[in-house]
Amino acid sequence: MHEPAVTRIHDATGSHIEPPLDPAWDDDTKLAWHAAVIAHDTGIIIDVRDSEYTIDGKPVHGYYDLIVGSSSIGPLSFWPAWDYLNGVSTGATQAPWPVTDAMVRAAAEAIEDECLERLGRDLGTIHRDNIARAGLEAAARVRRAES
Repeated sequence: MHEPAVTRIHDATGSHIEPPLDPAWDDDTKLAWHAAVIAHDTGIIIDVRDSEYTIDGKPVHGYYDLIVGSSSIGPLSFWPAWDYLNGVSTGATQAPWPVTDAMVRAAAEAIEDECLERLGRDLGTIHRDNIARAGLEAAARVRRAES
């Protein structure tokens, strides 16, 4: 399923997603849009696919499989799939594993030591801290996705 491009717009009153959810879209597009918003906000990629659900050997349309990493759930009809996506989003944004400055410093020192030992060069404080923060934030997203 094609995942639409979304952007979060911040303004004086808060934020909103562009394009907004359009009630006229078909269910496939609505679920793909919701998954795109979650990916944008949390970094968690959710693959929404039409399910190959059958009854008595006959295909049944309107069911979806949702894949997050190596986990999947389905077949789900539209509203259970929407609720599942809501749960992933809520869990990701409420997960108690923030990246702290102490974690960045510890990781940055380890990265600096490895660079000096293996590459024979100093990255510099700004670069090592940015690399460490990016790595830890990526690890936090993976941990939230696996939880």
